[in-house]
Order: sequence, then C-alpha cells, then structure tokens
Amino acid sequence: MSDLRSTQINLILPTLGIGGAELCAIRLANYWHSIGLSVTIITITEIGAGAARLNSQIPVTSLFSKRLFLCIPYLIRLFSASASSINLVFMWPLTSLAVCAWIFSGKRCKLYLTERTCLSVHISNDLHMPICTASLILMFTHRFASGVIAVSHGVANDLSRLARLNKNKISVIYNPVDLPKAPSCAAVTSSSIIRNPWPFMTKYRILSVGSLKPSKNYSLLLKAFEDVNNLLDASLVIIGEGPEMGKLKSRIFQANLQQSIALLGSRDDLSSWYASASLFVLTSNLEGFPNVIVEAMSFGVPVVSTIALMVLRK
Repeated sequence: MSDLRSTQINLILPTLGIGGAELCAIRLANYWHSIGLSVTIITITEIGAGAARLNSQIPVTSLFSKRLFLCIPYLIRLFSASASSINLVFMWPLTSLAVCAWIFSGKRCKLYLTERTCLSVHISNDLHMPICTASLILMFTHRFASGVIAVSHGVANDLSRLARLNKNKISVIYNPVDLPKAPSCAAVTSSSIIRNPWPFMTKYRILSVGSLKPSKNYSLLLKAFEDVNNLLDASLVIIGEGPEMGKLKSRIFQANLQQSIALLGSRDDLSSWYASASLFVLTSNLEGFPNVIVEAMSFGVPVVSTIALMVLRK
C-alpha cells in the first residue's frame, strides 16, 4: 500500500457517461481516493453526466476530441511524462489506441486494458466493422499490454478467441458493487427505512434499469409486459436515458399503457427503486457483466434476464 500511495493512477475512458463501464470507473476512483491513493480520470470525447457521481476532489481531464484516434499524441505525452504511473484504459477501440501510444512512448509506465463486453457481438452489431479487421487489430495490440482484464468468463473467452490471446493472459475481475448501501432483508421490507417511490398502486412492481439504446432490447420488454398486463395487476418502471426514448414513448402510447408504464430518465440513487420492486428484468442482447443484475440481487429482488447464462458461463 505504501508503494501505491506514491503512484499516480489514471483511469482513461472515451467519456464519463452513465453506462456500466463508466459506473465501474467511478466506483473504483471513489474507493481508491477514499483510501488515500492518487487518482485522475481522463476522458477523450467529453466529460459526461456520470461525473456528478464522482468525488469532487478527484481531478477530471477531458480532451474534447471529436475522434478517438486523435487522442494518441496526448496519450504518448502522458505515458512518457509519468513513468511510474499505472494506467487503466476502458473499452475498445480506445484500449488498442492506448497500446499504440504506449509503445511509441517507450512503455515506461504500466498499462492495463479492461474490456467490458463481448467484443465479437459488439463489433458486428454496433461498430459495423469486419470481424477479421478487428481481430487483426486486437492481435497486434492486446498482447503487448502490462495486463488485460475482462469482467466475466464469457467476455474473456470471446476476447481470447478474437485476439488469439492465451486465456491465461486475461484476468477476470467482476464489476464492483456498493454493497454497504444495500439494506438488509429486514430493512427492505420496512417502509420506515426505505421510501417506496413507485408511481403506480399495483400489486406487482417490475423494474428495469439501463441506457435506452437498441442493444438493451426494450421492445422485447414492452411486448412481454403487454402480455403480463392482461393477466396480472402489474406496473413497469424503466430508469435510464438514451436515443430510444422517443420510440419507446410512442410504443407505450400506441398500446395505451401510460397508466402502467413509466419512463423516468436517469436517477442518481436507485436504492429505493430496487428495494420497492417485486421483480427486476433485463432484456438486453449484449452485456459483459451487468451491474444492474448484481445491484438488484443485493437487495434481494428476483431477476429475469435474457443474457445471464451467456455472460456468466465459463
């Protein structure tokens, strides 16, 4: 610990938004700062709304770059100037770009890469890049890093195949969760400790949390809820923001479910929502390690998920 107290730790991300990778970086930074370590967060494109959850004493630097690859000259200078630093870089392709900058800087500092999702699916569905091209880039970058971290065995297996990287070179470290904020089972059932914020007076309360984007597949959730709503006294709350907000609102209006479904946007503290939910549902098509499942489980909430077996398998 004494050696680490004199070491600068840099967490490098595309942006500090409200996604799972960003939340993990914020939790790590806050904890490391609380035990006296020197931590800085560096974002490439913008600071992002997630910065509000960060300890105000932790420095945040943003390059406000319009393209990720434009960060390479800055990263070369950063790595060259801080030979004793530890640098943790989140999310591909920034991870590969960081390796290129690190090599040009002379590899004097430590560079660790952390991948948060099954890249083969993410690259095909979201980045529209040929898998063979991405595989070549990964093969010629990730093997040179000081270490490579995956958030689940599923992500590690996928990365190993894609980058032709020995699985023994990949460390699996699950996402951190703020367990101290989760009440005991007795506290969950006590309205005097956790306020029930639910906007509907129904017997069953279904909760989903995540960015409103195509990969989260909220269309499937709405379709499933339409069927459930005809059978049970239930309501659905979705917490999150994103480009699918308008589409989902239209779908809810067309199905005449405004009195049963609420889209609440982003919320800083989800404790009361988890504590008052009867069921948590995640219909995502693609996850590396879903923080929200662990958070729901920490409150004793039953979980239905479309991706848990794929993500957590060994």
